[in-house]
Amino acid sequence: MKNILAILSLLSALVPALSASAAEIINVSPFRTDQNIVVEYDLVSDVPVMVNVNISVLGVTYNQNQLSLEGDVGKLVQPGKTRRFTWDAKQDFPTWQGLEFTLRSSAQQLR
Repeated sequence: MKNILAILSLLSALVPALSASAAEIINVSPFRTDQNIVVEYDLVSDVPVMVNVNISVLGVTYNQNQLSLEGDVGKLVQPGKTRRFTWDAKQDFPTWQGLEFTLRSSAQQLR
């Protein structure tokens, strides 16, 4: 359960957009299934933005290209409610059930 709290507290950290309008990730709702960790969020922006995620485990930080992530992450995401990505944590860390980690995200407008 500690890992879910880490997601909730850190997912809303953003990098400001490159233009005058900024993107914001709000209403973060993480939950765990038997096989995965799922994170739902709302993306507030005037335009699609690149959503990036980094996850730190035992002091080592991994970017989304190094992890089994799928969904609304690592690509341009349309603004709106209930955006979602899934982390197959069991694939990346076989003993994932007790895994403590932190998750940081950023949303960046591309030019």
